[in-house]
Amino acid sequence: MATLTKTADLAFTNFANGWSPDQRPQDGDTLIANTGTVVQIAERLPNTTLDLGFAFDPTTSSYLSPPVFDMIGGTIGSVDVTTQTPDPGGAQINVFGHATIDNLTLGITFAGDKATVNLAPHSRLTATFDGGSRSQLQVNGNPGAVLDNEGDSTVSIAHIVANVAGSGTWHDGGFGHMEFAGSVSRGQTIDLSGNAGLTIDHPDSFRAGIMLENGWGPGIGAPNILLAGVQGDNWTYRNDMLTIRSGGQVVDHLRISEAAGEAFQVTASAAGTVLSGNFGSSDFFSQQASGIIAPATS
Repeated sequence: MATLTKTADLAFTNFANGWSPDQRPQDGDTLIANTGTVVQIAERLPNTTLDLGFAFDPTTSSYLSPPVFDMIGGTIGSVDVTTQTPDPGGAQINVFGHATIDNLTLGITFAGDKATVNLAPHSRLTATFDGGSRSQLQVNGNPGAVLDNEGDSTVSIAHIVANVAGSGTWHDGGFGHMEFAGSVSRGQTIDLSGNAGLTIDHPDSFRAGIMLENGWGPGIGAPNILLAGVQGDNWTYRNDMLTIRSGGQVVDHLRISEAAGEAFQVTASAAGTVLSGNFGSSDFFSQQASGIIAPATS
């Protein structure tokens, strides 16, 4: 199979124009795009790799604009993001209709590779993510849009605004922070280890389970789980279900499990309820079944 480099500002995977060598991409090819836009229209390319890189213009001593991938339905095997430009959004992937990226990879670099995924209204992206250390992922979802995570995804710093569905797991790689700003289905599991944090913006529509691996928190940066907007005065933990109450009324449920030797404590903050790794003497590593949530002091 061939390696094709995009030479025009706009190139389609369906046509030969804009690629070097001058030929239409075939399934199994590797496509390289360091700036400009690549468009895929309803093609099945399950064995193709699209490398979204970066380019430096020596005449202006500046980076060119990060590449853009417009995916209008169809399937592609791998999108490999190696964009390291100062642009905070990094490479941009725009999805229309129902599209599949079998593996979206963000490489491990000193600067951290970056990608922004935009889901058009009522679109659906089925994908698995593989994010290296310090990589940054932003997924924006317009009304009716869904991110379908199927499989084991690993991210470092991720802000997922789209609603999440499917049957899959989100791993943090032991460092970073995940934030879910939309709904998350019951088929998802959030796996936290090391010095990783999690923010749940809408706990009432968060149905995923959380797994705390041995050694999660405390650490540098005080990793924790924030249940935004949830305020209670006591909690109970039974059968892997955390229940938070206020004045005797249930205000939130959270499915959460912990590895042997791991435990969490529950405290209040102005932003909501916080779960953090227990610390202190070894006695503190025995998970408690209930507790009082003291009012936040600030």
